[in-house]
Amino acid sequence: MNLKVSVVRRFEFRAEEAQRSAAREAVTSGAAITTSYLAMNAAATLLAGFGLLQNSPAVIIGAMLVAMLLGVLTNNSSRLNRLHLA
Repeated sequence: MNLKVSVVRRFEFRAEEAQRSAAREAVTSGAAITTSYLAMNAAATLLAGFGLLQNSPAVIIGAMLVAMLLGVLTNNSSRLNRLHLA
């Protein structure tokens, strides 16, 4: 048996449609634009602006950590993955 085929079979993800649907729902709900999402991004914008004015890379990196973009990025990657597998 080919080594590549063996490795692919070992790590192949086989989920039922119910599991896929639940995962999509969880990711989609995490990527919703809410008032808390907008407030955190506004705070991150102000923090990043302050970091630029003070010429402080640490403050700018802190602003990137404050920004809540993980849900949106996860949702986009999930959609791209779904389009590729369709």
